[in-house]
Amino acid sequence: MLKSYKYRLYPTKKQKESLVSQLDSHRSLYNQALAERKELYEKENKSISYSYQAVNLIPKLRKENGGIALCNYSSLQQTLRRLDKSFILIVSNVELRYRLKEIGMAGVLF
Repeated sequence: MLKSYKYRLYPTKKQKESLVSQLDSHRSLYNQALAERKELYEKENKSISYSYQAVNLIPKLRKENGGIALCNYSSLQQTLRRLDKSFILIVSNVELRYRLKEIGMAGVLF
């Protein structure tokens, strides 16, 4: 039998701002990576690999955006892995459509 645990967070105002900032940074990374993939796929019918974006996009965005620079590198890589899996499904199934992540889509309750 599988068990699961749920933990309720009661962050301080400063911690809440930090968490929201990190979620916003991941959303921004996801949207930029998706836009890059979408543009290349529509123009040349090719896809960008996860490793290409991890090596090129993350360092570039970390230099440009201070919020992304504060995020853990491996969590940013995980965001790109999740996008890679989703994009593969999108390309293989035309009925699925990609969409940009919006503020509040994470479903986090504070």
